[in-house]
Amino acid sequence: MASCLQKVRYLAGFQCPVSGLSAGKHHVLCHGSEIYLSNCSKFLYVYNKEEKQGKAVYEFPDRVWHVQLVTPQQLYALCSHNGIYCVSMKQPGRSMKETDPVAEGDGFSPTVVTVDSDSLILQDSTISTFMVVGGFLVTVSKGQSRWRIKVLQNVNSSQENPKYSQIKQLEFIVGTTENMSFLPTLCCIFPQGADVASERGAGSHRTFTVKAALFSPLFGLDAVMLDSPVVLCGFPDGQVCFVPLKALSFPTVRYSCSDVKDQAPLGMILYHLEQPVVFIGALGAPQGASETGGHHRMAEDAVCDSIVVVGHQGKMLTVQLDANKEAQGPAFKEHHLPGPITCGLCTARSIYYSTPSDLFTFSTAIKQRTSDNSPGVLPFVLSPVSLNICGVVALSMPTETSEGATELSALSFKGRLMVCNLSRDDSKPQHSRMTSVQAGQKIKDLLAGIGSVSERVSLLKNTILQKNRSLSHLNQVINVSCALLSRQDLRRPIPCVITARWNRLLLQDSLLISCALENGTEYSLQQGWTLCVHVSSSSCAYIADSVASAVTHSFPIMNFLPKDTMEVSLPLTHERSARLVLPVTVSCSLFYSLKKILQKDVACLCSADSQTPHSLSVALLEKGGICLPLNECDIDALHCLRLHRDQDPRVPLPTAPSSLLPLDPVEIFLQSLLTQPERAGVSNEKDFQGPGTVYMQSLIASVRVSTELLEKALQELDAGSSLPCAVLQWLLANNTEVDTVKAQSLCEVLGTDPDGKDVHLRVTEVSIDEVCPSGPVQAVEIQIRSSSLAGISSAHQAVIRRLQRLVSPISCPPDVRLKHLQQLITDREMLLKEVQSLRDNVCLRKELGSGAAAAKLLDLYERLRNPGLLIL
Repeated sequence: MASCLQKVRYLAGFQCPVSGLSAGKHHVLCHGSEIYLSNCSKFLYVYNKEEKQGKAVYEFPDRVWHVQLVTPQQLYALCSHNGIYCVSMKQPGRSMKETDPVAEGDGFSPTVVTVDSDSLILQDSTISTFMVVGGFLVTVSKGQSRWRIKVLQNVNSSQENPKYSQIKQLEFIVGTTENMSFLPTLCCIFPQGADVASERGAGSHRTFTVKAALFSPLFGLDAVMLDSPVVLCGFPDGQVCFVPLKALSFPTVRYSCSDVKDQAPLGMILYHLEQPVVFIGALGAPQGASETGGHHRMAEDAVCDSIVVVGHQGKMLTVQLDANKEAQGPAFKEHHLPGPITCGLCTARSIYYSTPSDLFTFSTAIKQRTSDNSPGVLPFVLSPVSLNICGVVALSMPTETSEGATELSALSFKGRLMVCNLSRDDSKPQHSRMTSVQAGQKIKDLLAGIGSVSERVSLLKNTILQKNRSLSHLNQVINVSCALLSRQDLRRPIPCVITARWNRLLLQDSLLISCALENGTEYSLQQGWTLCVHVSSSSCAYIADSVASAVTHSFPIMNFLPKDTMEVSLPLTHERSARLVLPVTVSCSLFYSLKKILQKDVACLCSADSQTPHSLSVALLEKGGICLPLNECDIDALHCLRLHRDQDPRVPLPTAPSSLLPLDPVEIFLQSLLTQPERAGVSNEKDFQGPGTVYMQSLIASVRVSTELLEKALQELDAGSSLPCAVLQWLLANNTEVDTVKAQSLCEVLGTDPDGKDVHLRVTEVSIDEVCPSGPVQAVEIQIRSSSLAGISSAHQAVIRRLQRLVSPISCPPDVRLKHLQQLITDREMLLKEVQSLRDNVCLRKELGSGAAAAKLLDLYERLRNPGLLIL
C-alpha cells in the first residue's frame, strides 16, 4: 500500500437532508479555480477556490439531476420533470436576489440568479440524463417498459442560443425493474486521431480517446472512417449499449439484451453487467510515456488501451485487446472491487471510486509490448489504495498543482465541499524493502492487532447476545402485561387465591397467609419476576398496644412455566406489637425490574416498609419496573377462626386458654393484683383478666336478618341444607375448616381467635314482632358470644362486613311500623346519653374504681349489640 500523505481541506458546507445525501444525482465540476456544485436540490452553486467564497447561486424550478459544462461560459443542466436548460456563466443579468438561504459556507452571500423558462432548450419531463458532444445532444429517458436514447443535432450555428432537432431515436427493453433509483450514466469514446479538442466539454471527465486497434472491432469501420464519437450508455438494469453519432445510417430498432445476436445491429449492445452501472471510462498510458511510466500528466491527448465499466456492487468490466490470440480482438474480463460503490471517475491513468466507508484509487500496471507486429497490451493487475476519506458522494476531475501534487475536489455525505491534496502519485503502489527485524516486528504488530480485533469481536458478540436475551425477556414481559391488563372476560390469566390457615410447628400454633398462583398464560415467567405480597392493617381503639403497620414480602420467581402452580406462605404477625389487629388487607402483585434488563445492580425489588397500604404500586414503579396487580383480600376474624372439632358447641364455654402470644409483663403483674379478694371496685361475679378489656363473663352481640332477604341473596348455596346451616356455611366460606361445618350440617360452632380467646358463633331462626303491621317477620339471628372484648368486636365486625356486601345489591324495603323505628331510635339515644355521662364522670374522677366503670361500659356495650342490628 502506498505511503502517501493526504491533506483534506473543507471549503464550504451546503444544506442537506437530516439523513444525509445519497449518491447518484450529485455533481462536482472544476474548471480552473471555479467549482460548479449540484447537490440534487434546485440550486446550482459556483465557488471560487482562490477567493474562498461563493460567486453565484443559480435557482432552477425543480431539482437538478445532471449538469455539464460545455464551454467555460456555457452550462447545461437537467431539471427534473422539466427538461434541459442552457445557462450562461457570464455576469448574471436577470432575476437577481441578495441573500441565499441554502449555502452554509464561510459567511458569504453570493448573488442568486433565478433560471426561468427562457433558458429551457429542450422540454421533456421523462429525461433521466444527457450528454453534449460537439453539435450533438444525447438524452436518455425512461418509458413504461423501455429506455429511449434520443440523438439531437444543433441546427443553429450559434452556441449561445442552441436549437436542437431530433435525428434518431433508439429503444431498449428494460431488463429488470430493480434498482430503478439509479440514473443512467453516459461516456463518450473517440477514435485515435480524431479532433477531440473541438468537441470535448470543459472540465469533463466523460470523454476519452481509444486506440484504433480497439475502437475498430468494437464500434465498426464506419465509425473509424468518419472519426465518429461513440456514446456509451450504462443502464440501472446493467445493460451497456453504444451509439455512434456520425454513423446513424441504420434504421430505428427495438431490442433487448436477450435477442442481440438475432435482431440487433452489429455491436449495439456491448455487455450486460447484471448490476446498476455507476460510471464508464477508459484507461491507458499518455502518449510518449515510457515503459516504466513517467510524469503523471493530466493531458487530454492521452490514448487509452482499455474501456472500463464499473457496477454498484463492485463488478468491473475491462475491454481491451487480447494479446494471447493470433487474431487480434477485444477481450471482455470481469474484476471485482470492494463495494458497494457510490460514485467514481476515470482519468487516463487512474480510477477513483468511493464506498460508504472509504475512497480508493488505483492505476493499472499496463506494460506496452515492444514488438511492432503486436500492438496489444498485456493484462493489468488491480492494486487499490485507500485514501482514508469516507462518505464521498461526488468527485471532480483531478488536477495537478504547481508543486506536482494531485488535487481532487469532492462532495461529502453531509453536504460539505472539500479538496483532497495527494502529495504523490497514488495510482502506483509503493513497495519498500524492510529488514528481518522490521518484518518480525511488523508481524508481531499484526498479530497483536488481530488479537485485539478478535477480543473486540468477542466482546461485541457477547454484547449482542446479551441484548438479544434482554429483548426476548422484555417481549415476554410485554406479553404477560398485555394478558393481565387487557383481559376481556372475568377469568384471570394468572389467578391468585389468598387464604388464611393455621400451622403447628415446634409445639406452637401460628397463623399463615397463603397465596397460590396458577400460570394460565402461554408465556413463562423467568428470572426477573417477583411476587410481592403487601400486608397492611390499621390501629384499633379498643386495643391499647395496637399500631398501624404495612409490610411487603418479596418472593423471586425463577421459572414459572405455563400451567404450573406455585404457593408462598408468610406468618401473619405484627413486628412491633404483641397483638394482631384484624382485619388485615393482603395485596398480591407481580413486579418485573427493568433495571435487570439493563444489567444494573438493584439492591432490592420491593420496599421493605411503606408509609401507606396503597403505596405499593408507587414504591415499585419508583424502582424502575412494571407492577401488575393480581388480587386483594381482607383477612378478618372469620378467616382466622380455628374451630374445635372434638367439642360439642352446646356445652358451656370453658375458661379461655391463654393467648398464643406471650403476655406483657405489666399485664401479668396487674392480673396477679386483681385476682386478690381485697381489690376494690370490682364485682364478685366478674373476674378481671386484663387491663380494662377482657372479662371471664361472656359478652354477646347479635345481628338479625329477614329470611326473605337471605333466601334471595343465598340462592347459590346448597338447597338441601336448612337456612341456619346455609348462613353459617356462607359466613365461614373462606375458612379452611368450612368442610367440617358442611359435613356435620352445623348451625353453631365454637372456635378460637388468633389471640387464643374462644368465640361462639350461633345461627338460629327467630320471629320478630311489632315490626311490620302485617304480622311477625321471620328472620335469622346470628349470635356471637365471647369472653374477650377484642374477640367479639372483631368477629362482629367481620359478620357486619359480609352482610353489607350481601344485601347491598338487593333492595326490597318492607312495610315497617314507624312507631317501632322511633322507639329503637329513642332507646339508642338514651344509651348514647349514658355513655357520655359515664365518660364525663371518669374525666372528673367521680368513679372510685376502674372496675365499676368497665362494668357499666360493658353493660352498655351489650345493650347496644344484643339485640343488635335488624336488616330487613
